[in-house]
Amino acid sequence: MRRLPSSYNSHDVSDVEIDEVFSEALQSCVEIPLRPRDHGERVLYVGFTSERVSLVEVGIEDQYGELVVFHAREATAASVRAYKREV
Repeated sequence: MRRLPSSYNSHDVSDVEIDEVFSEALQSCVEIPLRPRDHGERVLYVGFTSERVSLVEVGIEDQYGELVVFHAREATAASVRAYKREV
């Protein structure tokens, strides 16, 4: 998946972590649908990675048939609550 500059921030979520959350490599993740913006469907995936203790949220958008990461950081309180409700 291609990463947009907006997905890089002080949380330094790696490409490996994004893959782990998106593919549910370690355990199930929670999918939170988001409103579309300029392109297609957008979903926030919340799950654990092998590199940190806290949950990570990864925003994926369908841009003309290509999945693009637009957001990657440690999960916000709202995402943690959504994860706990679903898992």
